[in-house]
This record gives sequence, C-alpha cells and structure tokens, in this order.
Amino acid sequence: MTEEPQKITEQALPETPAVTVDVPAAEVATSVAVGGVPAVRYAGLHARMLAMFLDTTMLLFIILTLFPGLMQFNNPENLPPEIRKQTEVLGAELQSGKITSDEYADGMGVLLKESVHLRKLLLEAALETVLFAFLVIPLWKYRGATPGKMILGMKVVDAKTLGTPTNAQLVKRYFGYVLSSIPLGLGFVWIAFNEKRQGWHDMIADTLVIYPRPLDPDWKKKRFKRQSIVFGTIIVVLIIYNHLRN
Repeated sequence: MTEEPQKITEQALPETPAVTVDVPAAEVATSVAVGGVPAVRYAGLHARMLAMFLDTTMLLFIILTLFPGLMQFNNPENLPPEIRKQTEVLGAELQSGKITSDEYADGMGVLLKESVHLRKLLLEAALETVLFAFLVIPLWKYRGATPGKMILGMKVVDAKTLGTPTNAQLVKRYFGYVLSSIPLGLGFVWIAFNEKRQGWHDMIADTLVIYPRPLDPDWKKKRFKRQSIVFGTIIVVLIIYNHLRN
C-alpha cells in the first residue's frame, strides 16, 4: 500500500500595510545628516550668551518703547527725597572708610524696607517678568526662537522629539531662567559642561537649543554674515535708544 504524499497548500498571509509618518523637513534636517547618521548640533555657551544679550537688548527696547514709564523706580534719582539723602550719607561713609560694604548693604536694606519704594520695585519686577513672558513664550512656540536666536540660527526644541515643546514646557523654561540666574548665573554656566549643552532651565523643561540646519560647507561665510547683522543691529538699537533718552 503506497501512501500518497500530503499536499500542503500555502495560504498567502495578509500584507502588512506600510506605515508612513509625516515628518517636517526642518525636523528631518535636524535629526539626520548625510548617510543617515544622527547629527544634532547643540548651541554652546558663548553663542547662547550672545543671543541672550541680543534678546534682552531688543525686547527691553520694545517694552520701554511701549511702556516708557516702566523701570523708573530702578533709577536712583527717583528715590524719595528722605531715602535719597540717607543713601548719600551712607555712600559718603562708605567712601571715607567709616563703614564696610556689608554695613552699607545692611543700611540700604533697612532704608528700602522702611520705604514704600521697595514694594514698588517688587511690583515693577513682577510686571516686567509678565511682560517679557507675553513676548518670549509665543516666540518660542510659533517661531522656535527669540530674535537673538533667530539671528544666530538657533531653535528651541523638545529634548525627546526635537519638535516644538508643549506650552507647559515653555512656561517651565521661562521661569526656569530665574533659577538659572539666582546663584550668580551658575545655571547658565552649566551649559558649557553639559553634554547636550543644557542649562538648568533646559533641564527643568526638558528642552534643547540646537542649530536646526545640517552642516554647511559655507558655514564660515554665513557665520560672518550673521555676526555682521548682529553687531549692526546692536549699533542701531544703541543709537535709537540714545536718541530717545535725549
């Protein structure tokens, strides 16, 4: 008796549909370099400090133009007459060596505590913080950078996705600047030593500051062009500011 060979019928497996993900071209350029090698270019300390200087100069100019009465309490000439007089006495004693710098600081603290001027200073500082927030956070959200970072070709991104950070991340990052500034700017100095060039405010918000474009063979020429724009902008802003003061 001969056994018939078993016929094995092959059933075609259903094809798995290909999954496509739409990735913005800017993000592809950020995360992939030539040959598919990941290439995230982090912005370093010096470049970010220059960007911060430009941001502070330009945004402060905008705020003072819109609100010319702001920051008047920071001017010693606007101190109440009795406080100004006692301040001058303390200053003269410090210069003559009758008191130390610590005693001078303590004396100034007492004077300001007893004056409504301190409350006005705190109120003004809070107002300035809120005004800057309304300028800076939308720029991060919709442009990816403040003016100084735009000029230098930087972008603020989410550390995990390299995409736009969430609103919560941006709010954390903004108020994280306060924490980075308090201990003599140590939170900013941290950028130089961190592997991903993150300051404390970046670490709090889980963000990065990167150059979103891939390496360019003409980067030296473009850097010179950007720096020329930067210094030209600074000169123009200073001229306008000086003109407005006079």
